[in-house]
Amino acid sequence: MRVFLWSMMLVLSETRSRSDYCIIGGGPAGLQMAHFMQNSKKPMDYVVFERHSRPASFFQKFPRHRKLISINKRYTGRNSSTPENREYNLRHDWHSFITDDDGLLFKDFSEKYFPSADEYLQYVEAFVRRTKPLIKYRHSVTGVGRIKANSSINAGIANKHDRYLYVLHIEKGVQAQKGGSSLPENGPSDSASSDAADASGQTMMKRGKKEENVVLQAPAYCHRNGEGERTRLGGR
Repeated sequence: MRVFLWSMMLVLSETRSRSDYCIIGGGPAGLQMAHFMQNSKKPMDYVVFERHSRPASFFQKFPRHRKLISINKRYTGRNSSTPENREYNLRHDWHSFITDDDGLLFKDFSEKYFPSADEYLQYVEAFVRRTKPLIKYRHSVTGVGRIKANSSINAGIANKHDRYLYVLHIEKGVQAQKGGSSLPENGPSDSASSDAADASGQTMMKRGKKEENVVLQAPAYCHRNGEGERTRLGGR
């Protein structure tokens, strides 16, 4: 998942609720940013807006087949007795948050080389319980715009007052580009069935190289291509 951070230094409004820093999205990147702000030498006035009722809600649904493709390398041959070794181990850790708390490393939450999304969710929730970031759940950001009168940023929050701020950080996952070739009849993968029986005898197109039972067992024909390869549909 890619993360885009957008920052703007502007002037605070003196009215309505306000924060110096607003983080939109309570996923891994948003939580990591909140942790840095909360534990900086001079703690920052921030808030995280999350539209769902739990952090990292993306992983409740994705990946569809519940196995992550990021590896869980629990042993590197080095202990964490020195800062150099700790940094070396962290460079091989694809899941853990960057924190000084060695009790919050993902290797203690799963022994699997390719862990499940559910195990990662348990880890994220443990991180939130331990670090206690300031998260506003069920807060959907309806719009972000500049207020000309005082040049501040206004983040409109559904069912809540507007919030004025200095800096805005937006966490956002990768989205498919619009336009170009149309999708197959079954539509995008987030709405297609993950039941192998539904693909029995069908013709499918699989994007990405991850092996999945639906792809391997059920269809009569499966057209596959890897990430970054051009896909042509309808003879174009």
